Amino acid sequence: MNTFSDPKKIIESLPIDAHYHVADFGAGSGAYTKALVESLSSNRSGRVYAIDVQKELLESLHGDLPEQKHEVVHTVWSDLESDKGSQLRDDSIDMVCIANMLFQTDDPAAVIHEAYRVLKPEALCLVVDWSDSFGNIGPKESEIMNTDQVKEMAQKKGFEFVKNIDAGEHHFGLIFKKA
Repeated sequence: MNTFSDPKKIIESLPIDAHYHVADFGAGSGAYTKALVESLSSNRSGRVYAIDVQKELLESLHGDLPEQKHEVVHTVWSDLESDKGSQLRDDSIDMVCIANMLFQTDDPAAVIHEAYRVLKPEALCLVVDWSDSFGNIGPKESEIMNTDQVKEMAQKKGFEFVKNIDAGEHHFGLIFKKA
């Protein structure tokens, strides 16, 4: 098991079709966005929507991508805790990735609700987050959400829990399906 989460390994373990439209909620520096782009690289119809509240991170992410990937990645500067915060249409996305961001939000239930809103029926939502504060590299202990809290929040919004996945020694990974 790796000490830290390995976005590429996690994304490669998921059933992602090259035609998918995927939303990376809280894209940050883009580790998951880049892994998602690679999973869609065999087809130009796939899309990754990298959504974050920090405009500078999105600009940096866009600049870090090879030019041929610019048509696949669409950056969206937005607050996912606000109503329709992703700016995506209802029932339009094949998969949502929420990695290492729930602990940073004031209203994680709003983020889960937004994921549910944009996902197509039966589509998957990946949640990866910190399971502990690793030597003060991760979040403060008081900010960490446990898997039961995330499962309860997701199920209240209408998600069905599918399974746990290996997300590294200091992270948890959960897969939900839009019921």
